[in-house]
Parts: sequence; C-alpha cells; structure tokens
Amino acid sequence: MVRHFAFSILLSLSFGFVGCSSGDGTEEAAEQQDEALLRPQLCAGPSGIQCPSKQFCSGSVGKCPGKSQLGVCQQRPQLCPQIFNPVCGCDGHTYANSCVASSVGVSVQSQGACLPPTGPFCGGIAGIPCPGTGRCVDDPRDDCDPTKGGADCGGVCTCVENVLCILGTHFDSSPAVCACVPDNKVVHCGGIAAFPCPGNGKCVDDPSDDCDPKNGGADCGGICSCIQNVLCVRGSHFDPSPAVCACVPDAATQ
Repeated sequence: MVRHFAFSILLSLSFGFVGCSSGDGTEEAAEQQDEALLRPQLCAGPSGIQCPSKQFCSGSVGKCPGKSQLGVCQQRPQLCPQIFNPVCGCDGHTYANSCVASSVGVSVQSQGACLPPTGPFCGGIAGIPCPGTGRCVDDPRDDCDPTKGGADCGGVCTCVENVLCILGTHFDSSPAVCACVPDNKVVHCGGIAAFPCPGNGKCVDDPSDDCDPKNGGADCGGICSCIQNVLCVRGSHFDPSPAVCACVPDAATQ
C-alpha cells in the first residue's frame, strides 16, 4: 500500500513538472510573438513589399518609399492635432501636418508646403531658352541665387499667356509648350501672318493645299514638322510632336 501511494505521488509530480514546462514554452512563444510585432516591418523596395491593413509605408523625411527606397510599415493615426505645420507629401500634395499625411497613408518628403510644379530646365552656362513664350526664372529648389552672384544659375520655365491665338488654335499654358497650338494634331504655320512653329519645329509646305511656295505662293500656309536638333538635359526628354518639338521634363517618379 505504501509503495502504491509513493508511486501515485511520483506520477503526480511528474505530470505537474510537464505541465509547468508546457506553460513556460507557451509564455516564451507569446513573448517572441510580441517582439516580432514590435520589430519594424520593411516595405516598398524593388520587391514592392506591401504593408498590412490599416498600415502604410513610411520613410524618413526626404526619402520617399519606392522601388529604390525601402520604408517601414506604420499604423495610420486615427486622430490628429489641429495644428497647421504644413508638410509636402510623397504624392506631391500639401498636408496640414505630418499626422494628417500619415492618416491618409502618405509619407512626408519635406517640411513646408509643396512647391508649385515647374517646367523644363533653362538658363545656366549654356543659356538654354524656354519653349514658346515661356519665361526663365530662378529655381527655388537649388542653392544658386542669380541676385547674389550666381550669374550662371540654372532656372526653370514658367508660362503666362501673353498672346492671342487664332481661330482653330488654343493656348497650351504648360511650361513645356507655352504657345498657341492647333485644336487638332496638325500644326499650321507660315501664311500672311508668318506664324512660327512651337519649339524647334520647322514650317514646311502643306501638300494638301493648292498653294505652292515655289511657284509664286509666297504667303502659302504651311504645317510644322519636327526633327530633334537639340540635346536634352538630364531629367527631360525630347517630345517630337509638331505641337511641342522641344525638351520636356520627364514624368515624376516615386
């Protein structure tokens, strides 16, 4: 009887020891899971890693997450202070503060409001002109100030409509064009008023009419043709369409 009782106690102790071991393992697994949740989760990059629901991909200020830049997944805030401290989001829009940007899932690229979009590069040592009637102004994004000795500072093209367009044309106010362009794809030029072609376009005889400039038709209207005869700076490309025929900025990428 004594031996049977001792065996029962030993068996109970054994099961109790096993139970404690199982409890320690579960607690350790829970701690590891908590640590994993606290560990930052990378996102974006070449693989385009997505964040879980209710999170967004955030980068440090000035480094927007994208194909060439990794970010870290963060929770989207539900409430934000009503403080006006504007920031420029990586989507190019201005937000009241960084919290508001985060609440809609947008990382911050810079403090302060986003600068207005600018046109092609101009000026500089080469004195690159703007297309159409565009005006070259100082680029607020660089550290070169033409009013403080920077005579060769590069600029950006801006456009303000300062011409009246003839019937059948309209003014394209984009800094890459800044000129009257036809309502259709054919760009007319020449004629009595000697309308010029936009950009680097060349006015040639219109083969669809009966007027031949080689046979007395000095005032014949023509059409614009475009052949690339300029080199575009980095960040821009040549648009060969007769309505542009000039270097235009590349589309912005994140």
